[in-house]
Amino acid sequence: MVNEPQITFFSGGSALKDTSRTLKKYTRRSVHIVTPFDSGGSSATLRDAFNMPAIGDLRSRLLALADESQPGNYATYKLLNYRLPKTQARSALARELESVITGTHSLNRGVPKAWQEVICRDIARFKADMPVDFDLRGASLGNLMIAGGYLENQCQLDPVIKRFCRLVNVQGYVNTGCDTPLHLAAHLTNGDYVVGQHRITGKELPALKHSINSLFLCHVDEDMKNGIVERVNCRAKTDVLRKVSTSDLICYAPGSFYSSLVANLLPQGMIEQISHVQCPKVFVPSLGIDPEVPHMSLYDRVLLLIRYLARENSPVTDVLSTVLFDPQYTPLTALEEEQLQRLGLYLTKESLVDPASSLAQPHYCPTKLSTALVDMAS
Repeated sequence: MVNEPQITFFSGGSALKDTSRTLKKYTRRSVHIVTPFDSGGSSATLRDAFNMPAIGDLRSRLLALADESQPGNYATYKLLNYRLPKTQARSALARELESVITGTHSLNRGVPKAWQEVICRDIARFKADMPVDFDLRGASLGNLMIAGGYLENQCQLDPVIKRFCRLVNVQGYVNTGCDTPLHLAAHLTNGDYVVGQHRITGKELPALKHSINSLFLCHVDEDMKNGIVERVNCRAKTDVLRKVSTSDLICYAPGSFYSSLVANLLPQGMIEQISHVQCPKVFVPSLGIDPEVPHMSLYDRVLLLIRYLARENSPVTDVLSTVLFDPQYTPLTALEEEQLQRLGLYLTKESLVDPASSLAQPHYCPTKLSTALVDMAS
């Protein structure tokens, strides 16, 4: 592939997974900045055990960008994408994990020997430090490998990410905006605070009854004093900021508005770096109902994103230049279009939704979305 553009995505977990796998056909230089603040599922189990950032979204995106064309790569991809059963007894799960470590598990077959040694070593390190009451049900082997490597590398993620990329020949760059093991906190319009991403998304728990007034980072629930959660700042990673600075296009990607998109913008230095880059900066809205902003139109979401991105006395176009949307599924009125254009925004209307998806649960066609973004970046 020639003239492969660097498209930088700010996104969370599953919403961009299929598009990421398709994007490999058009560019191997895409950059994916994912959130390390998840507090639910198997990521929460690891976070509670080792006081580490969440790695589930990181692992998912690394595997989505893996080179699946070579037999050894595909076998490694299958091994790292495997989850231990949720219904087995603790003793059976322990035996299955041990079979992975010793190389006797059926999924170990086909994984190149040198790679298998790295994977088994890191998972063995995890197991050595695993608390006795750790719940292995539903645990991802890829997550356990990353956790073991994190412990082995003095609680640093970057060396583990680089090794993971070599193992499955990742066709792009994936990283977290920061490595500090923080949590998301939301201040609601009724004055209450909610701590923990899993309490915000409306997926594992019921959706919030009140809208989010502001989103920020904190440590843990114990930081609440007199009913107020203390805000914590963290600096965006230098290598990530450097990648943002060389973007040919920046995409605020589909996904949960607060916990996937806004969360990625919270580390200090991120928005400032975005504003300095001379390239298209494109918002692609989520389809269907987002439990985090359930009653917001596309127009409302654009204005809300601007509220988090824009800096005083700076034009909106420094941080957002284009809205790319399918008007059949995320419409704008004529008045709304006029008001957004007055801010200097381009409104790019394209047929982006997979025709095979339903009106009730529409989803983007990975090929249509990938080609639209590559064309804009070029």
